[in-house]
Amino acid sequence: MNGKPITILAIEDSVADAHLLRSILNGVARFDFDLRHESQLADGLSVLSGEDCDVVLLDLMLPDSMGLETVDRVHLAAPYTPIIVLTNVDDEVNAFEAVRRGAQDYLFKSRLDGPLVSRAIMYAIERKRAERVLNESIVQRQILEAEVLKISTHEQQRISQDLHDSVGQQLTGLSYMASSLAKRLARGSLPEAADAQMIVEGIQTALMEVRRAIRGLAPVDVDAEGLMVALKRLAASTGQRCGVECRFTCHDPVRIEDNDSATHLYRIAQEALHNAVKHSGAGRVLVSLCRRKDHLVLEVSDDGTGLNGEASSDSGMGLHIMHYRARMIGATLNVSSAAEHGTTITCTVKQEFAHAGNNT
Repeated sequence: MNGKPITILAIEDSVADAHLLRSILNGVARFDFDLRHESQLADGLSVLSGEDCDVVLLDLMLPDSMGLETVDRVHLAAPYTPIIVLTNVDDEVNAFEAVRRGAQDYLFKSRLDGPLVSRAIMYAIERKRAERVLNESIVQRQILEAEVLKISTHEQQRISQDLHDSVGQQLTGLSYMASSLAKRLARGSLPEAADAQMIVEGIQTALMEVRRAIRGLAPVDVDAEGLMVALKRLAASTGQRCGVECRFTCHDPVRIEDNDSATHLYRIAQEALHNAVKHSGAGRVLVSLCRRKDHLVLEVSDDGTGLNGEASSDSGMGLHIMHYRARMIGATLNVSSAAEHGTTITCTVKQEFAHAGNNT
């Protein structure tokens, strides 16, 4: 501990047990510690709120708290402080459950000795430190992934705008010029009129492809009603392209001011539609968007065969990406599926996260 004594908080209603802990630890060579004892949980929580402790030795049966709730309250008050539960031999089930709830270890009061307690303390501190480092690295990775995804989305929007302002505008201009030329040649009954008309059609086809690419890069218009328009267009195009009945319903206007959140919701719906058409053999798919109290709810349901084990596992790339996008906007994603009863994917996000309003 960098030469500093290990600060131990023992929350234990038995003064005799607290004295025993101090006595057996005093007998451990090269184990420098500072033990503070509190008999009630409230007093222990007060210590944790004002002081940094390296470890908590916690009795589950206290005058003001009993059972696993004791662990929960300490863990909530000091999430980065390791907890070692002190328990009786006949209460090992609760002790094991305490570890599942966040405690690092448990010790039987009747079997305490200096080497055992000191070793448990050192291991608990090191495991908690490693856990914290791991959690911090996960958070940093998530922040980096979110930033990469944000940059990617904005870059797609920039490319889309550039295509619209450059190639799109030029092709539109060339289309008008070629069309005018074809008409003049046709009026003069010149043989080149047919070639000119082919040029017109080729330019118009290219223009349609550019517009399709623009729409794919930035599917949601940058305005509050963009998601509703984009989902309606997505449902219509999916139905036409895949030969299934695909409808979008939105009974009351759902406006989302934040375009990034709207785009994530659109991509979730797009992936859900893809899965319904490609994997479930659905003949009918319904996309709905609504507001329920302070939440926005996007739902995609189909009448297909349901997800099989492989497709419904977290390893499925499409579902993994949908879950990831939902997390990026503080949403929850629920997938319910049953054989021959279809699949329903529901994404629920708090209105405040989506910066949504419903003002007309």
